[in-house]
Amino acid sequence: MRVVKSFVGFLALTSSLAYASGFKIPEQSLNSTALSGAYVAKTYGADTSYFNPANMVWLEDGNFIEGSLEVGILPSYTYNGKTKLPIDPSGTMYPNHEEGEDETAFIPS
Repeated sequence: MRVVKSFVGFLALTSSLAYASGFKIPEQSLNSTALSGAYVAKTYGADTSYFNPANMVWLEDGNFIEGSLEVGILPSYTYNGKTKLPIDPSGTMYPNHEEGEDETAFIPS
């Protein structure tokens, strides 16, 4: 019984920490990233609903849309070397040649 009480006490103490940590995505908009989290009190865009929902009352227009697009560019590569195969217990090194093409990815965020 003592172990159960200790465990319940431990859960009571740690659950408040887990609840307080919450869920945060600071990269919601360019302004919030630039202001390093000091963007809570004065939000005037589509990200108001995330940072300060009560501030939505003061928005002039009824609808806002905000979006961004990130571009990921991967250059081509060529690899010539030796590789160990994981299924070969002898540890023999085998020649390996790999090539990769240029790739560009558009990532909506």
